[in-house]
Amino acid sequence: MLLLLLAVTVIGLTHIRLLGDQLTAIVAERNQKSEYVVKLHGLNRSRYQSLRLATLIEDPFERDAELMRFSRMVLDFIRVRENFQAMPLDSDEFTSWHAVRAEVRTAENLADDIVELVQAERLDEAPARDGLEYEVEGQCSPVHASDGEIDGGVLVMRDVSEAREMQRKLHWQANHDSLTGLINRHLFEERVSRALTGQRRGQFPMSLLFIDLDHFKQVYDSAGHAAGDELLRQLAGGMQACMRESDILARLGGDEFGVLLLSCPDGMAEKIARDVREAVAGHLFVWQETSHRVGASIGVVHVPPLWNTLDACLAAADAACYKAKQGGRNDVVVHRH
Repeated sequence: MLLLLLAVTVIGLTHIRLLGDQLTAIVAERNQKSEYVVKLHGLNRSRYQSLRLATLIEDPFERDAELMRFSRMVLDFIRVRENFQAMPLDSDEFTSWHAVRAEVRTAENLADDIVELVQAERLDEAPARDGLEYEVEGQCSPVHASDGEIDGGVLVMRDVSEAREMQRKLHWQANHDSLTGLINRHLFEERVSRALTGQRRGQFPMSLLFIDLDHFKQVYDSAGHAAGDELLRQLAGGMQACMRESDILARLGGDEFGVLLLSCPDGMAEKIARDVREAVAGHLFVWQETSHRVGASIGVVHVPPLWNTLDACLAAADAACYKAKQGGRNDVVVHRH
């Protein structure tokens, strides 16, 4: 299982880095091509979060459901990719696109192998790289000669990789939302508290976003529990695609999300909030041939250097989000000190 998780992590990092950063770099203008790139990036994050989550699920029915979700996202990714390739690309874009595709093809093949192993419940056969380190515990006991002098020693080594892996799995489950793969409220609040009390707190700007989905309950009530879960997964991937790699997105519960932006100027934080709102509002969710749309009310708080309590920050962000709701929904409101 440890080897499998390492392999999935390698895949995810490879795809996110190459298909996100490089493709975004080659398409600068905000046109149809840039829209496809954003979709590719979001789908790519979501599908490899899904694949990693599938390796952690023990219940076979839940695991099959997660693999089906992964397969749907693969088809969506291929559809968007074909639309992107059908558009006219200049020579630089064409060269960069094929360079990226060549780099990630190996990772895609590895993903296919992992899916087959997960489906066959042969997780211990996941491909590994030479030189992989195993976790062991050892105990050394001296061997004494007849005169009492130490004549040698006996070293006993025990492979504890499986036990350590179980500890990591339990830790991951305790700190992450099982539906979206994002960190949960507990870990998010811990990260915010740590940022507030850090030694270099006053040297870098810090902002918080509170995101409350609009009209999500209507989708949940009309289309059902499964549709609501799938919509949350898709929106989580879309929101993540609007942020920097260093930004922390969390699912706080229900249809609420939080974002911690560190070393982020106020203007950039507000732009990220607007991009998230536009991504959510522009997302067309289709379930059983019925289309649904939701919005996002977002509260933004630029945390002053003198603030050092978690409650004050969360209350300010929540108040700004509430104003966005009261003002007509699907809006961004910045808290004013």
